[in-house]
Amino acid sequence: MRKFIHSDFELDLSAYQITDNEENPWLSGNYFTKYSYPFTMELTDATDAMLNMIGNYNAAGAETIFEGIYVDGDTLEQAVLEIGEIEKTVSLTLRYGLDDFPNFGKKLSELPLLLQEVDDIYEHAAEVITKQWPEVNYNFPQVHIDKIDTDESEVWYAFNKIINNYINGAFLVNDVDIETEETFNRNIMQPLPYLLYIIKAGIEAAGFTLHGDILSDPVLQKTLLYADCEYYTSISQDSLELMALSDQYDSITNVGIQGYSMTLTRQLEITQPGKYRITGSIYLRTFSQSPSVWSKIYYRDQLIGEKTIQDTASHYRTWNVDIVFETLDDGQPDFLLFDLFARYLEDEIIFDIQVNPIILHDVEGNIIPSILNLNQVNIPRAVPEMTFGELIKAVLAMKNMYMEKNGTQVSINYIQTQLLTAAVRDLSEFEVRFPKRKFNKGNSFLLKYQDANSDVYTYAEVFQNYEGSVTAGYTRDDKTTDIEINALPLPLLFRSGVQTAHGFLEDKSKPFFVLYNGLVGGLNLSVDPSQLLIPYLHENYHKQWLEKRINSQTFTWTFKAHYEKLIGLTARSRIHAYTNIHLVKNYQKTQVAPDQYEVEIESVVL
Repeated sequence: MRKFIHSDFELDLSAYQITDNEENPWLSGNYFTKYSYPFTMELTDATDAMLNMIGNYNAAGAETIFEGIYVDGDTLEQAVLEIGEIEKTVSLTLRYGLDDFPNFGKKLSELPLLLQEVDDIYEHAAEVITKQWPEVNYNFPQVHIDKIDTDESEVWYAFNKIINNYINGAFLVNDVDIETEETFNRNIMQPLPYLLYIIKAGIEAAGFTLHGDILSDPVLQKTLLYADCEYYTSISQDSLELMALSDQYDSITNVGIQGYSMTLTRQLEITQPGKYRITGSIYLRTFSQSPSVWSKIYYRDQLIGEKTIQDTASHYRTWNVDIVFETLDDGQPDFLLFDLFARYLEDEIIFDIQVNPIILHDVEGNIIPSILNLNQVNIPRAVPEMTFGELIKAVLAMKNMYMEKNGTQVSINYIQTQLLTAAVRDLSEFEVRFPKRKFNKGNSFLLKYQDANSDVYTYAEVFQNYEGSVTAGYTRDDKTTDIEINALPLPLLFRSGVQTAHGFLEDKSKPFFVLYNGLVGGLNLSVDPSQLLIPYLHENYHKQWLEKRINSQTFTWTFKAHYEKLIGLTARSRIHAYTNIHLVKNYQKTQVAPDQYEVEIESVVL
């Protein structure tokens, strides 16, 4: 029995000759491991209705991808049914495999990651830095950053370009000197989640439990995830400016021989409570028809400054404003009102005012710095802008691992371990006399981090072919396979008396890895990331595997078999055939009779 079950329909596929194809991701690097070749179906009225009237000529925006369950005998798989071409018949394709794993398409920030309030973020972080995973799911190591320009900055001049800055047994605190009214933004408190915590959370959120080698990998156990994000909360109020010309008057009155008088009122909104200084100039032109001209400044309805000039001659007068005021802490809207009555002359500047913050308040009236480290741990805010599937693929490529579902369990293991321990399936009864054989000695591989190099740092790559492996002086060709890892371990930098990870690259979508092994000399410093660099990864996780692939030969043969003979056979099976042990590379099967399949096996003798 073969069918596709969608929430709105059920499609019986028993009458169609569908070729299912399954690839071994160990050898292909493709995580859409299973798919069918396109098959055609007559577009009847019933089929057209089931597929949302796809036969309509104006169906450009119609649904062509349907998520559901693919049933093949006793096997049920989450799958996607995709409509391709359409004439009198409709061409359909089934896709299923790891890329359809629940949560693979979710952004990391959309996962149910930790968000909790703490009494004091500085004290909380001081407790956490003494612990490691799995006792804690995040940590606060120091990281050098370059993305904030501290030169000539009123906001950041006290910042030493280190997040989670910890000195003499305490984290540096952002505060305000009340006497000098000077703000010191010294620190950004950013939690770095453990990589294993993120992976485990994503798996469990899909209803599975995580198992396998990944949980006992000593390097991954101390790997933290740094994201290039603005984790801090800024409440800084930009300087406000008020510029107005006489032509922007509210009203104008003819006063006789000296022309016109004018009135002008302008309002400035203040969004952040605090203490402010108003400076600048207001220009007043006197005239004989009025005994006085004037300008007034109000905070809400309270007069905080005024200038009245009594002069019956026609003169220019300037009010050089310098007023300090403090907002009320009552939750009501804050604003300044500038009012003026004077002689009108065309194209003259009337208001040239700046309003600058001195110190800022919270809603309760407490003096606060302009950069806040909130008393909370917000992991969804501290992760890169990437999907869960992209992160999983980066880790699998880095450690040469594979991911497998079995019921409600997900296992992530080393390929090399599975290669030596997996059971062997005997397919010798299906051998053909002349299988197609292909030798792979001309193949080569390039292991590297994706988009890694900069003007400051160079990350070594490793090229491997039948002659061995090198990090320089190699030549790629059309038989070279790139193994790219979309992540990057941060290098160590000694600066400002501290040697720790350096977040030198600005990329909000890339996961940066930081190794943290607890306090170093009483400080929360990261450690040497060499165990995450390509030469080490290649030597310990990739070299032997790639040697086997280069020195291998590929067998391809076709045979017919009954369904029960194929139960349990997958594209990752180890099989015995032609007096040797093979690893299946590609597995195709087409149902040619109710209980019989035509099978094509492509396998590799390693």
